[in-house]
Amino acid sequence: EFYKPPVYVTGISRNGGEIEIPVNNLLLSNEENNISIYFTGISFRNRGKLSFEYMLNDADWMPINSNPLRFESLKTGTYEVQIKAISRDGLESEKPLRFKVEVAPQFYETWWFIGLLIFTFAALGLGLIRYLYSERQRIILEDTVEEKTYELNLKIEELHRSNQDLKQFAYV
Repeated sequence: EFYKPPVYVTGISRNGGEIEIPVNNLLLSNEENNISIYFTGISFRNRGKLSFEYMLNDADWMPINSNPLRFESLKTGTYEVQIKAISRDGLESEKPLRFKVEVAPQFYETWWFIGLLIFTFAALGLGLIRYLYSERQRIILEDTVEEKTYELNLKIEELHRSNQDLKQFAYV
């Protein structure tokens, strides 16, 4: 029976500062999106002769040329990191080391901020529509008042003339 070399995390640093090794998930803020993963493999038959590969989010296995494995400028999202050891005999780790790295979104990428923007623009749009409608109504009202005032002035003038005509006939 051949020994399949296991892989262990020996340390993790975030933006250059060492942090506690997470049990399952590593949560990062958007500003802390650079990580280094220090690891080791154990092989009693081929001491120091292990090679390592990693996989990020079901991509192809990639060889690791240096320890630590570095990920820089990770974008917002969840990543699954897997690391496996390969012995000189070609035996791979039975279970690759696996954990998740989650990079939190910027505040402007969150659902509540987008909802707030939609609400704000909807409120501004409705406010503008109400303002334009009331302006239109005000103009219509001013035109109506002006028209009615003109008509009233004409009637007053007509009544004034009629009154003068009556006064002329009254003195005759």
